[in-house]
Amino acid sequence: MKIYTLILVALSLFSQAACSDQSAESYFKDGLWALNNDDVKGAIKNYKVAIEIKPNYHEVRHRLAFILIEEKKLDEAKFHCDYLIENNALEFSPHYCIGLIHFENNSFKAAANFLEKQMKFDPGSVGPSIWLAKAYIKLKRFEDAEKSLLHEKSREDYDIEYNRLMGEILLGQGDDKKAQVFLSRAKSLYREYSK
Repeated sequence: MKIYTLILVALSLFSQAACSDQSAESYFKDGLWALNNDDVKGAIKNYKVAIEIKPNYHEVRHRLAFILIEEKKLDEAKFHCDYLIENNALEFSPHYCIGLIHFENNSFKAAANFLEKQMKFDPGSVGPSIWLAKAYIKLKRFEDAEKSLLHEKSREDYDIEYNRLMGEILLGQGDDKKAQVFLSRAKSLYREYSK
């Protein structure tokens, strides 16, 4: 009789856990839907509920943190990024997230530190390498900024941001003539994409 009771309790707990995961997943999907329909507040609300149901839902925390950064809710975003680091969920880019938070707070040295950590974890990351270059430019570390953009060279022909940053880097290095090539290309691309 006791074994039968234990089995029923175990099944009940498993069923509750499955329902919680399913509920968390549905809130996550509702958050995605809200975001796709430009309802940022709805996305935040749904993502928070999903995390309440399933605290280790790292993908939701990751998405929520980046939305919170865009909404300038930096302390709350950092809380979620710290959670990801504490739970060793580094594949969800918490160092990138914290780097962006420091950049927003004009703490460029701290931003560079976290963005460097992200690049060590995921060397092929495009977003972090661009932001790392921006942090290096703010710190007047132009050679480091150029190195950060080196693996983005393939973007030269079509990316406004890459060309603008390379122009800034070259200006910082005193190569005005070469800088103007990149800055002119950035302007030209901007005009082309704005049509």
